[in-house]
Amino acid sequence: MQFTTFNVPKSLIILLIAVFGYCSPAMSQGLTDKYATFDIGLSSSSLSMNASNYSLGFTENSIREIDYAFGEDIESTASFLALYLGVKFGKYKGLSHSLYFEAGFGDHAKGKFGYSLGYNYPIAIGRFDLLIRPSLGITTGSSSYTLGEFVVDTVGVIIDDTDIIDTDVNVYVEQSNLFLVPKLEVTFLIEQKVGIYANVSFDYGLNNKEQILKFRPGSNSEAETLEYSLTDPSYVDLQFDDQIIDGNLFGASTMVFSIGISSYFNRD
Repeated sequence: MQFTTFNVPKSLIILLIAVFGYCSPAMSQGLTDKYATFDIGLSSSSLSMNASNYSLGFTENSIREIDYAFGEDIESTASFLALYLGVKFGKYKGLSHSLYFEAGFGDHAKGKFGYSLGYNYPIAIGRFDLLIRPSLGITTGSSSYTLGEFVVDTVGVIIDDTDIIDTDVNVYVEQSNLFLVPKLEVTFLIEQKVGIYANVSFDYGLNNKEQILKFRPGSNSEAETLEYSLTDPSYVDLQFDDQIIDGNLFGASTMVFSIGISSYFNRD
């Protein structure tokens, strides 16, 4: 049996020694023991759809008996952005904690509040520092998908005999969520004052509640928001792919990508 041998160039060995000598544990560069941060950034995420189109029709259960109907195609993946606000505290090399809030904006979005426990590993890169933080967290919140909106030219829509929800009506589906969130975060730290971070995480659904169909007033803040079960609507005929849905419209478990800036406060 023959073994193939490789001749490693001396120049490559010298380069590797130089790189490892340049990138050394950052604690030797003068980092304090503990820190706290305020984080602000943007997150990108998505909802995955279980249907390609929907149709919604209903007749007012009132003396007027007016029929309404609309529908449209659904994208297989609905992407959205969210504002990220958070605080972290702990050791530059060791355990750290994070509390954070995400508020999605747009027609399709998530809102989350979470906590994570992580471990920081600092690496010195010249006069700068790189912080690597794997963590595991848990978040709670809600996800929503907007089906559409319509306008009526009467006094308002009467879903049953007593509820009038204005002339401008938004229709969306909402779900309460509980997620387990593994995350990997990398921060480029400048003079222990400002950090530029990027992270990737995964929202793994633990206890997602039943998705609820909601009729929300578009302009009259005093009008009532009405809620109906997707699987057993009392006054509406909601179908996906020409069938009455027997489960959820969308899946909320997904990858999340975030970038942002951190302001550091150091403690010995």
